[in-house]
Amino acid sequence: MIKWTLKNKLTISILGTIFVFGSTAVYFVYLYSKGIFFEKEEQLLKTIVMEESHNISNIFQNSKLIADKITSQDILVTYLEDNNRKQQDLNILNLFNSYNINNSYSSIYVLDRNGVTQTSIDESFTGNNYSFRDYFKEALNGNPYIDASIGVTSKELGYYFSYPVKDINKNILGVLVLKLDPKVVENFINLSNVDWNYSNILLVDEYGVVIFSNNKDFIYKSIVKLSESELEEIDLKQRFLGVDIASINNYGLNKSDLYLENNYERLIDIKNKNKIFLFSEVESTPFFIVIDKNRDIIFEDIKKTSRILALFVFFAALFAALVIKFIVSKFLSPLITLNKIMEEASIEDLTSKIRLDCDDEVCGLVKNFNKMIEKLKNELELSKKSVSERTTQLEEINRVMTGRELKMIELKKELFDLKNK
Repeated sequence: MIKWTLKNKLTISILGTIFVFGSTAVYFVYLYSKGIFFEKEEQLLKTIVMEESHNISNIFQNSKLIADKITSQDILVTYLEDNNRKQQDLNILNLFNSYNINNSYSSIYVLDRNGVTQTSIDESFTGNNYSFRDYFKEALNGNPYIDASIGVTSKELGYYFSYPVKDINKNILGVLVLKLDPKVVENFINLSNVDWNYSNILLVDEYGVVIFSNNKDFIYKSIVKLSESELEEIDLKQRFLGVDIASINNYGLNKSDLYLENNYERLIDIKNKNKIFLFSEVESTPFFIVIDKNRDIIFEDIKKTSRILALFVFFAALFAALVIKFIVSKFLSPLITLNKIMEEASIEDLTSKIRLDCDDEVCGLVKNFNKMIEKLKNELELSKKSVSERTTQLEEINRVMTGRELKMIELKKELFDLKNK
């Protein structure tokens, strides 16, 4: 059990104060740093999604420009105007191949107004009817279109760019389609600027279906909760033929979360899922770049910093306790000596004195104590002298009284003798 001496009280009080204010400082540093870290991480993630969105948008814009250039070629217009044209026309193939630099496109092909493929780099497409595809329907209505789906013929994912082919009178003769190889898009997504062990980057379509991710388990799953009607619509359009689209369980996002105002990026912080999401729309496309990150990882650095600060406070307090104990012992040593002298001192022994060379309050108390001892000593000496004198007087009185008593006894004896005679 701790003896609650003044020294112990002072040491524990000061140590407790250090711990309380040190812990408070650590807590507020944590809160402040947490906000700063979160803000910086948010800015970093926004920069990443914007860069990735911009890179992908440039790829897609380039494909649109190529589609526009091809459809403006007279040779293609003349080919579609010819009702007696033959499929897999060599001149048209040469035209398509001249624009397929580095084989970026797994196929370039042209459809007639009925949606039947007339000429295609990938010959397996020729003669097939793709009128059910949205990219065909939209282009036939005069709207350039981009889409992503698994090909019903190739059974491989592709990014489809469709463009209407028009004659000189702006009549639509057919539809040109460029099927971009997904690897081209993937090669432009930078996976080196973030630790993707605790994060995921995803490219999703208008339904939230993942068409690219560093996490292969997410491919062809939806990051949003799709309704039965939306799932039926995906199936009807044969967008992902043979794939059952399921939602990613730990996301819990809604389809409305994808759509942003003014194409700006958006951050969604879902604490109960321990997730932070950054969204950015790929300009002029139905695609979105999404980054999700574990919240704990974002704050891991600040947690480490807080733990280091807490340890620093602990060891600082421990060291401070030793220093404080030494200082308190030094400052209180006069009081300890004073207390010891007072315990050991008796009324007969007033010779003890405390010798100090200081001018603080404790030293003042000790000096006053020394003065009191000196005064008591003087008083005691005077008292002893007075007692000695009184004793002498009493002895003299006793001596005189004793002589008288003896005389009285002798007189009484003489009287007694006289009576007996």
